Amino acid sequence: MPKSSEISEMKTDDNSFANLVYSNVNKYREKNNAVKKTLTIPQCLNEEAEKRHINFSSILKEALIEELKN
Repeated sequence: MPKSSEISEMKTDDNSFANLVYSNVNKYREKNNAVKKTLTIPQCLNEEAEKRHINFSSILKEALIEELKN
């Protein structure tokens, strides 16, 4: 993780501003271990995805991240 910048050292032009944002990334690091899930999908989707060598875990993770943005 890069060291954060001092807000007093931030340079902006007349149409911009600097804003201080706090983020506790340690909260997410602590809970970032993988969890095994069992799910059911239609056989036709399973067969087509396996033919294309699709990583089910990766697709599910990406879809959950996108869904949870809302």
